[in-house]
Amino acid sequence: MKEKLIKQIIMVLLLAAALFLADHSHIGVLERGSAVIQSQMAAEYTWSDVKHAGQKAAAAASALPDKVNETVQSVTGEPMLGDPIDEKKHGRTSSVYAVESGEVTGTGEDEAIGKYVRISHGKSGESLYGNLEKVLVKSPAKVKRGQIIGTYNNSSKKDFYYSFNVDD
Repeated sequence: MKEKLIKQIIMVLLLAAALFLADHSHIGVLERGSAVIQSQMAAEYTWSDVKHAGQKAAAAASALPDKVNETVQSVTGEPMLGDPIDEKKHGRTSSVYAVESGEVTGTGEDEAIGKYVRISHGKSGESLYGNLEKVLVKSPAKVKRGQIIGTYNNSSKKDFYYSFNVDD
């Protein structure tokens, strides 16, 4: 199925390039032929058809990293999460990263863990990042794995707080 889709995409791109060249060739026969083809395509395909196909392709492409991660998890039996913070300290602040894609379900300030970000990762669980200097996301925002969600002050008297709770 993938090979067929790739072939179709290549053919569409070649057709689009040929139509573009025909339109700009200043050769009457090619320009008229291009106009006939374009009118036929307009009769068979609407802009919403093209837009819908593009959205499906974009959704499939954006889901690919999560599918790879799920496959690795099923083979190894262990989750592959990203690092929540730079291990090497560069200056006064470190970037704080989402360990997995998900949705920000809460931000705020708590007496125990200071400024925090809470992210739901669907069936995988929930991560919590605390004692942040700055929170760079809001609820309800979608975040990607590795996206910077806040900063931590390396000279802070409180340790960076991170937890990942697995949903049962």
